[in-house]
Amino acid sequence: MKASARWTLWWTRISFAVTLGLTLILMIAYLAISDRTALGEWITIWPPLLWCFGLIPLAILSLNRHAPKYFAFSCLAIVVFLATTTEWRSLARRDPPRLARFEELRRSESAQPPLALRVITWNIAGGAGGHERLLGLLEPMAADLMLFQESPDQNEHLADPGTFFSDWTWLDDGDCALLSRHPARRLPARRAGPWSAPQLTLIELPGGKRLLVVNVRLMLPSLRLNLFSASARAHQASEHRARMLQFEQLADLIAEARDEHQPDAVILAGDFNTPGRMFSLSPLSHIGLKDCWPGAGVGWGATMTADFPVSRIDQCWTSREIEVLRARVILGAPSDHRALLVDMLVP
Repeated sequence: MKASARWTLWWTRISFAVTLGLTLILMIAYLAISDRTALGEWITIWPPLLWCFGLIPLAILSLNRHAPKYFAFSCLAIVVFLATTTEWRSLARRDPPRLARFEELRRSESAQPPLALRVITWNIAGGAGGHERLLGLLEPMAADLMLFQESPDQNEHLADPGTFFSDWTWLDDGDCALLSRHPARRLPARRAGPWSAPQLTLIELPGGKRLLVVNVRLMLPSLRLNLFSASARAHQASEHRARMLQFEQLADLIAEARDEHQPDAVILAGDFNTPGRMFSLSPLSHIGLKDCWPGAGVGWGATMTADFPVSRIDQCWTSREIEVLRARVILGAPSDHRALLVDMLVP
């Protein structure tokens, strides 16, 4: 065998081993470690940034036309990795048949259960002078409840509410804000984590039903990683602990509000700054809330960024009494987030 052929075979085998090794390591990180640790958080918090690592050795393998089996096995490994770490099932999901019943209930505006409810959550920061178009963009969606994060000043936001929103309830807590078609009153809240306190609201639904709505913008993950700086490592570790703790504190706050006010159902929505299916979200499941997207999402669920959505950090969770029919991502500009729209039936 010629020296050049031996070198080619050597590089092919190394590239193949690197592809399989990286794929296996990343798969373990996503499925077993998740964001339990500071390093696991750093690896998993923006998954698409790591998808490219397997493409580098794969590109090297593609240049060697004498090793098709290595290239085929590497492609298969990457496909398996993507299939296990990406929320792709929503891409194959279609609108459920019961959505027709949902639309019928909305047209009838009956006070008899179940009540059809359309909810939108949207982080509206990042736009440059475009917030005056916000209500015009949302009006065709005909939502019943809209939750905003990083809300601008109320006067700018509702400068000209028009006839559609003229009798709606607007509550602004500085960061989180709410616009409701039904009567709403603010509940006392406390911080969950180091950022602004969640917005707690009790919505009075037709038929005497009450809905506890929790609007949040949660702490960003720490992406600083300097292996040569002890202070940087300690800072990242403390921020990781604070980010994990905020979900426990949020769950405690929701459980206390539910016990005190005895609502018929609960909706938690907003900018979680954490992708779906992360370990840090588990305290929310422990108090009986469920993420709407895995069971009812239709299409691509990522909401950040608006121009190139790669991460599903804007989420909606509901108590198990609520039947979620469909969730889908809508809109985008003028924000740097995309909005999430959820259709549900409140029994």
